[in-house]
Amino acid sequence: MLTFTTFGWVQNEPREVKSLAIEFHDYEWYTNQFVLWEKELKRNKKDEMAWINLYAAARMARIVAGEMEDKQVWYKKEKEVIEKMSKSIKGTFAYYRVLAWYNAV
Repeated sequence: MLTFTTFGWVQNEPREVKSLAIEFHDYEWYTNQFVLWEKELKRNKKDEMAWINLYAAARMARIVAGEMEDKQVWYKKEKEVIEKMSKSIKGTFAYYRVLAWYNAV
């Protein structure tokens, strides 16, 4: 019971979203992280690490999604993240890092 409770608590905290080559999670984990990082950005739209993790969650969700329709939804979300970043943190290292990652598709 304690393990389950601890696991449930961890799922409500945003975590760093790493490359699939470093740390692999299932589709639901990435979609949950996307929601959690969106919540963080509602508190602080200038948080560069939150933007990086939000984009990474969308990108990893697209990559691990099983259905082509889901992949298309997440590709659109990646684009939306870039558009929102340009309004909040354009000109920052984080913005250009994510923009380069997005354009490398």
